[in-house]
Amino acid sequence: MSRRVPLKTLAKILTTMACASPHEYGLFWDDDGTMPWKEFYWALLEDPRLRFVRESTLKELTLLGYTLPFVLDGSRLRRIADASPARPYPCVDPPDRLYTGIRPRHLAAVRAEGLRALHRSYVPLWANQGTAERMARRRVARPLVLEIRAREAHEAGGVFYQAGEDFFLARAVDAAHVVFPMIALEETKGKEPEAQPPRRPAPFASKQEVRADFGSFRLEAHHLQGLFSDRGLQGPRTKASSGKKGSKKDGSWKKAARKERRKREV
Repeated sequence: MSRRVPLKTLAKILTTMACASPHEYGLFWDDDGTMPWKEFYWALLEDPRLRFVRESTLKELTLLGYTLPFVLDGSRLRRIADASPARPYPCVDPPDRLYTGIRPRHLAAVRAEGLRALHRSYVPLWANQGTAERMARRRVARPLVLEIRAREAHEAGGVFYQAGEDFFLARAVDAAHVVFPMIALEETKGKEPEAQPPRRPAPFASKQEVRADFGSFRLEAHHLQGLFSDRGLQGPRTKASSGKKGSKKDGSWKKAARKERRKREV
């Protein structure tokens, strides 16, 4: 776990994001008091200080005695009722226009059936088009932003809930109240690029090609200059004479010694 954020501060930040002000991060809880962990994780990635948080981080905080108003239950977060009771979203009269982002491959289904919540209790809607696109980019790199005639849908019997400032929820929106973009369905059937998590910038910004042995010391010939400068001119080394008689290989000194002994004996 990173120590850049104090543990007590981290627990408070996670509590604020999940329970105190989830709407500020584009988050909401389902009717059963759960939220997909991956959506909470996508919101964490938008803050560079919190990109280190993982599922194991939540478990470590709990083991270290820091109380969180939710627990990790499989692939979902589940609110602890005693710590943070859920409040029902109030029904409101929506503004004239609302926006939401979808995957391009879902366009055909939305044209046929309208907007339906997939694996969630509500469809998230925003009063600002830019916010809707930014939230959709958490899932897919190139989302389609749909415009909803919310007031018209409300007058036709649609129910809208307010999750926060400029943030609304709906169980479903009929296709008759959705303004679809001018795009051919064939263009939405290809493989769409998934959203990529933010990455840390490179430690240097040089455009030069980086060698495969970058960071290693390479020994070159010029590094050895001066260390063996004399030996290179001397040629092959020979064994130095020790000055002893035994260094002579012809054995003449032995004959001279025997001749001298004979003279002394006479």
